[in-house]
Amino acid sequence: MAPTETTDPASPGEMIEAFYDADAQKAFRVSASYHRREQVLIDLPTHAIVSDHSPGLGGDGMGPSPGELLLASLAACTAVYVGRNAKRHDIPVESVDVRVRFDVSHEPPDGPLDTISFLDRMQKRVEVVGDLDDDQREKIRFFVEHCAIGETLKRGVEITEDIVFAAAGETIACPIGGAGRIAGGDDPSCCA
Repeated sequence: MAPTETTDPASPGEMIEAFYDADAQKAFRVSASYHRREQVLIDLPTHAIVSDHSPGLGGDGMGPSPGELLLASLAACTAVYVGRNAKRHDIPVESVDVRVRFDVSHEPPDGPLDTISFLDRMQKRVEVVGDLDDDQREKIRFFVEHCAIGETLKRGVEITEDIVFAAAGETIACPIGGAGRIAGGDDPSCCA
C-alpha cells in the first residue's frame, strides 16, 4: 500500500483570513428580533440568545444587555488572542482572565428621543498567569492590545444602515437571514 500524500495544514494566518473572507458574503450573519419590553432574540449561525436589561432599566433580566454583549465580545476576543497566540509562540501561559467595564455618556438628542446614550470608555484588565520572561511578557502585551474586536473599536468601523418598511399585514419577502428579494424590488442585495 503506497503512502498517501498529505498537504500541510493552512497557517493560522491563512485560516483566519479564510474565516473572515467567508464573512464577506452578502447574507447577514446575525439577526435580532424585538419581542417585548427590553427583550430581543438574537439568532447566530449556531446559537440563539436573549438580550435584556435588568428590571431597574425596564427589563426582566433574562439575558445580557447589548452593552454587556459588546463587552463580552471584547473580553472573549482578547482571551482567545492571548491564549491561542501564547500557544503558537510556545509561551507558558497557565491561564488568561479578562474583565471589561465601561462608562456611559448621555447627550441631548437631535430627534424624538429623550437622550442618546453611548459607551464612551472601556477599560480592559487582563490577568495572565505563567512564569514569563520580559520578552514573553511583551509578546503577551502585543496580543492583548491587538485582538480583532479591540482593533475594530479603536479604529472605528463604517456602519451602513438600510431600513425596510412594510405595511401591517404585508410580509417582507427577504427577511434577514432569508433568501429572496423584497416583493416587486429589483435590488438583489438582500439575497442570501
